[in-house]
Amino acid sequence: GGASHIWKYYLDFGENETFGQFVVSVLRDPVHTAGVIFRLEKIDYLLMLLVPLGLRPLFSKRMLFILIPSLATTLLASRRPSFDILWHYQIAIVPFMAAGAVYGAESCARFLGSLRFVAQGIDEKVKHRALVAAFAVLVCASSIIANMFYAKSPISLLFYNAKMQTYWGHL
Repeated sequence: GGASHIWKYYLDFGENETFGQFVVSVLRDPVHTAGVIFRLEKIDYLLMLLVPLGLRPLFSKRMLFILIPSLATTLLASRRPSFDILWHYQIAIVPFMAAGAVYGAESCARFLGSLRFVAQGIDEKVKHRALVAAFAVLVCASSIIANMFYAKSPISLLFYNAKMQTYWGHL
């Protein structure tokens, strides 16, 4: 008969008891809402989601449309586990991020292919292969960069920092 426990995850917007009250709280002060969404730890969270995928989900309109509600629930949350990739709260986001990476690559390739100054005078098959190779390099580079800054692996900078939970001695 009481309020749902879920509202305790969004205490930055007051102690709301209904979805309507929460929406009003979010919309009433857009500067506060933007401040909650763009905190450093949440930007870091977004980078952890996007960098391994080469930021490609950002280039897929259809996947962004699907991702926005799930991202909103994590980015508006006050509780750290809600916007930490080590917890289960990302289960609704990760598959669509992966799909967004595929569709985003398609959108980028189509856009780059439509530019007249890109590989002007080169056969379409050669241009297509070059775009595929460029995206392969992007995927590999972004995966390695993400691993260097976020992973628990020997090529990660965090692996050797004794103050971090990712330190090899804590594993």
